[in-house]
Amino acid sequence: MDPTESLLLVESADVHPGRARRLVVIDLPGLREVAGEYADEVVCWDDVTADPTPRAAGDPFGELADAVRGADLVWMALPKALGGLDEYAGLVAQHAADSVLVLATGREKFLNRTMNEVLAAHFGSVRASLGRQKSRVLHASSPLGSPTLSRGWPRSQHNDALSLELWAHGNTFAGTKPDPGTRLLLDQLPSLARDLPDGARVLDLGCGNGTITATLGRLRPDLDLLASDNSRAAVAATARTAEANGVTAQVLLADGLSGWPDADLDLVVTNPPFHVGHAKDSSATLAFFDELPRVLRLGVQRESAHDKGGQVWCVFNSHLPWRSRLNQVVGPTEVVAQNPKFMVTRSRLRLR
Repeated sequence: MDPTESLLLVESADVHPGRARRLVVIDLPGLREVAGEYADEVVCWDDVTADPTPRAAGDPFGELADAVRGADLVWMALPKALGGLDEYAGLVAQHAADSVLVLATGREKFLNRTMNEVLAAHFGSVRASLGRQKSRVLHASSPLGSPTLSRGWPRSQHNDALSLELWAHGNTFAGTKPDPGTRLLLDQLPSLARDLPDGARVLDLGCGNGTITATLGRLRPDLDLLASDNSRAAVAATARTAEANGVTAQVLLADGLSGWPDADLDLVVTNPPFHVGHAKDSSATLAFFDELPRVLRLGVQRESAHDKGGQVWCVFNSHLPWRSRLNQVVGPTEVVAQNPKFMVTRSRLRLR
C-alpha cells in the first residue's frame, strides 16, 4: 500500500468512524481488498483496465453513475487531468447520497488549488488534510444541486483542419484535440492508406480520443477497423468520435496485446504512452512491442520476397530508443517523418 492509500485510510477512519452503507472506490485498485472492512457494500470502478482480453466497454460512465448512486462514502485517486476530477465529482454530486463524503488522495507535488476549485463547483464543503509522507487527501461533502463550473461530460469540439468532430471524457488523453505526436502521424496516413489492400484488418492501439481511427476510417471506409485502449475514458471517447464522423470501427477495452489472437492484424498504428499516471514508464509499451510479431499476419505488402509482413506505424518522442527496439523485435524499421520532438517509424514484420 503506497502512502496516498495509507493516508486515505487514516482520514477515512477519522471522518467516518462507523461502517459506511455503500462505499465506492474509484481508481484505487490497491484498496479493493481492505475496502470491505469499512462498509457493508463496496463497489470498485477503475478507468484503466489490467485485463488484456479485448472486449466491448459498454457504457462505462453510465456504470460509474450507477455505482455511486446512493453512496455515502467515496474513495478516489485524484486524476491526472482536472477534467477527470470534474467528471467524477459531477457524477458523485449528482447521484450519491446527500450525506456522501468524498476522499480524494494524491501526492502533494501533483496537487494544486485548482483541484479544490473543481471540487467546490460540486460540493459545498471542501478542505485538504495535513500532509503526510508527501501525500494529502482532499475532503468534499454537501453535494450541490447545480454545479457552477462543469459544462458536462463527454464534450466535443470540431477540428476544422482535420474536418473531424472529436469527443473526450475528462480523463481522455489530449482531450478534444490531437496531440502534437498524433498530428505528425496524421500527415503520413494518406500515403499509408493508399498502399493498404482492400479490407485490411487495422488496429489503432492506444486510441485516445479516436483521431487516428476516424482519419483512417474516412480515408479508407473499406478497412476492417479496430481501436483499443486500456482506458475506459478513451474507449468511450473513440466510440463517440467514430460515430460522429460516420466511421465504422470496433472499439475495444484491452490492456496491450497479450490477449489478442495470433496472426489477426495486417497493420497496427499507434501513439503509445511512455507515462503511467505522472511517472515516466515505458514498460507497457515495450511489452506490447514484444507481442507485435505474434499478432501481425503476413500479406500486407508483396513488393519482394523479403517484404511480406504486416506493418507497424508508430509515433514517439525522438529521444526514446524505440526505433531500435522495433527493429529488433518486429523487423526492419525506417523513419518516415521526424521533427525536433517526434519521430514516425514504419516497421515491417520480419519473416521467420
